[in-house]
Amino acid sequence: MDILKKHIGAIIFSVVVAIIGVACSIVPYFAVASIVTQLINGATDYRIFLPYAGLIFAGFAGAIIGHSVSTIGSHNLAFSIIEDTRKRVVEKLSRLSMGTIEEKSSGKWSQFVVETVDKMEKPIAHVIPEVLANVIIPIVIVVIIFILNWKIALANLVTLPLGMLFSMLMMKDYEAKSKRYIEASKKMNAAAVEYIQGIKVIKAFNKSASSYDKFQKAVEDNRDSMLDWYLSVCFAMTAAMEVLPSTLLVVLPVGLYLFMTGGITTPVLIMCVLLSYASYKPLLKAMAYMDTMANVRVVFGEIQSVLDLPELVRQDSALAPHGYDVRFENVVFGYGGALCETAGTAAKDSAAGSAASGAAGKDCIPAAVNGIVNGAAAKDSTKVFDGLNFTAKEGELTAIVGSSGSGKSTIAKLLAGFWNIDSGHITIGGADIGSMSLERNMQLVTYVSQENFLFNKTIRENLKMAKEDATDAEIEAACTKASIHDFIKSLPDGYDTNAGNAGSKFSGGERQRLTIARALLKDSPIVVLDEATAYSDPENEAIIQQSIDNLVKNKTVIMIAHRLSTIVNADKIIVLDKGKIAAEGTHTELLQRSPLYQKMWQSHISSRDNG
Repeated sequence: MDILKKHIGAIIFSVVVAIIGVACSIVPYFAVASIVTQLINGATDYRIFLPYAGLIFAGFAGAIIGHSVSTIGSHNLAFSIIEDTRKRVVEKLSRLSMGTIEEKSSGKWSQFVVETVDKMEKPIAHVIPEVLANVIIPIVIVVIIFILNWKIALANLVTLPLGMLFSMLMMKDYEAKSKRYIEASKKMNAAAVEYIQGIKVIKAFNKSASSYDKFQKAVEDNRDSMLDWYLSVCFAMTAAMEVLPSTLLVVLPVGLYLFMTGGITTPVLIMCVLLSYASYKPLLKAMAYMDTMANVRVVFGEIQSVLDLPELVRQDSALAPHGYDVRFENVVFGYGGALCETAGTAAKDSAAGSAASGAAGKDCIPAAVNGIVNGAAAKDSTKVFDGLNFTAKEGELTAIVGSSGSGKSTIAKLLAGFWNIDSGHITIGGADIGSMSLERNMQLVTYVSQENFLFNKTIRENLKMAKEDATDAEIEAACTKASIHDFIKSLPDGYDTNAGNAGSKFSGGERQRLTIARALLKDSPIVVLDEATAYSDPENEAIIQQSIDNLVKNKTVIMIAHRLSTIVNADKIIVLDKGKIAAEGTHTELLQRSPLYQKMWQSHISSRDNG
């Protein structure tokens, strides 16, 4: 609503021009009525009819111009509002926790930002100006007929209750069925994307589209929901469209009776008949947008539910860190928890009436987005840490190891500011990151993950995301330290080579070194490496490891590792087990006193030897 208020002037202009355009379309009926009256009165001079002909032409021209200007204005308005909404959604995403974002795939977020937001166009561009205009004009015509002859005006209203009854029958459960169709359509689109993305696997196992149950069921559900919606409204819609404009079935007999009994003059009879014929045509045009009007609440509610998602809100205190020691003090964190309770509270107040859901390993998001209607689940929380304590000292390498699901990557993401903790403190140099802005948090911490994403831009533009004002010399120096400079210079366009979609033009090792170069350019005092060499092949591992060594010099480093050979020289190794610290110390110390680490090391040695 605040976006609509911003454009209220454009909305009023579009509606007023639309009303003028529809009014102009009624003018020819007055002219025709006058022409017929003149003919009945015996007029034969063509010059008498020229003004009326001009009036007919002016009416049609006014209708065309009014509709065109109104439509152009309303479409400009719609696209401006869609632009504002998309900007707000993208800005909103930047303030959400990664758990909320990762709850949905990038394809689903893309579908929301593109397709769902695009659905605002029809209601704004057509419903607001055209429906209002096409509802107001019939009211004006009926008033005019009442002024001319109230008996014919009453006759003109006979078909209205019956037509509106059929319209009401058509709208019964309309919104629910429309919502079902929209949800089925979204599921079908998502299943189609998943099917296309997994086509290699499907072909490898000699499967066909028909055997891919999820896709087949999604297509069938989409068909059934559409057929159910159409068949449920078909009769009522057809009846409404036919009955409502059938005014002449009553008006003509009543008008002729009045004429024969002297109750009405010829000019008035002709005028009333023509206006009666024209009275409900605009209303039929308005009814054509019923499906759009039924979807308005669903679409707008879905958009609002995203804008209402709980944010990672932080107030930036004046306290500056003293040094760059990283300390976790009695940290309690669960996926869901307080964040989900916030979402559940917001859901009760949301215009969309969205529910919230917390699930294992995930933050919660409103049901209008997630498709889960389960408000009670919002209070559930999957605990990861319940009083976690450790310190990573400045200038040292602290490695974190553990089995899958032990919480290693969660530590990295909490320090990087992807989530707020439930209780406890995470401090950098004594300053609580919960009292830092996200921007300040990210200035202090460089997060390098195994997901080495590059944008579909040039190498130079990708690197400058870390430092917008970086000089060419700084970029080349960072790439040299990352052992990627020579490779870049060998490319035909050098640093102006486009990386392709998600860096698809480069191998995994090349992408990894480019992301390390980007991190070097950022030059934060704290570096978090979340299994940064996980996908590197043996040929690239040594090169990448050298790049990482350059990245972490003289910094506070937290390294999440699954290849224990990469962290044997770490200053401290923390062994996690189900969210708790099982042991900590150097590689040598842990081999002596930690059975869990000994077991992990033996497994690592065995797999390496077998490899």
